[in-house]
Amino acid sequence: MLSAVLWKGTNDMRLQLNPEIGSGLSLYSCAVNPRARMGVSNDVCASPTTHTSCEQTVSEIAALDLCDIAQLVHEAIGMCTGEYLISSFDFLLKQRRQELDDERNNRIDKKLMLVYVCPKAVKCIALSSRTFPIYTTDYGFGTPTYVRPPYLPFDGCMRIWPTPLYDARSSNAPLEVYVSLPEHIDLSKSPLLSQFLKKSMD
Repeated sequence: MLSAVLWKGTNDMRLQLNPEIGSGLSLYSCAVNPRARMGVSNDVCASPTTHTSCEQTVSEIAALDLCDIAQLVHEAIGMCTGEYLISSFDFLLKQRRQELDDERNNRIDKKLMLVYVCPKAVKCIALSSRTFPIYTTDYGFGTPTYVRPPYLPFDGCMRIWPTPLYDARSSNAPLEVYVSLPEHIDLSKSPLLSQFLKKSMD
């Protein structure tokens, strides 16, 4: 549901600021960790991830209610089958080979960023590290007191992040949500997104 709130909230705000994008595409993309489908133990921190996605026009997302959008998100995540994973890895390998060939022939001077720079009117890209044991891991200098996620330079990214009080066994454990949006988008003016803003900067 959190992804649905962010997708609709950012979509509606952008449409309000620029009504001309109504016929453009609004993309939701989610990083899915397929460890369970691949038989990877939960004790292993590093495992492959892949992205699943769905899209509608900006106007269509604006007209849907949160339950309908949550269903779209649910269906997108459900796409992550074994067959999907194989096709995803095949696609990434093909892209990487193309990048290497382009570099060898001086055709481009920077890497492709497949999801983050795709030309969509609205993007909502969800990433979650909520179960990563950040605060119970000794990184060589003891366990950390507080950790913030890396900078999100990509428009429309949402990262769900644990807090020092987070406990994966508790459904009421606090989490932090980081969202990267242009400065001209004021989240406090969104009925959906303003509830997630920090009340103070202390």
